[in-house]
Amino acid sequence: MLAAQYYLSHKTIHFLSEHMEPDSSIEDLLNLICQVEEYRLLPVRHNEDNINR
Repeated sequence: MLAAQYYLSHKTIHFLSEHMEPDSSIEDLLNLICQVEEYRLLPVRHNEDNINR
């Protein structure tokens, strides 16, 4: 239900279920969220890849 409500792919749900721990910190969770499939689909804005290095 969570995946359907928030439009998460099955790859994301699988990834999070494999890597999340009950004692994960906020930093750990943010790092995990940054690695999910949905963020791979977001385009990089013009020159943003150069600025973020």
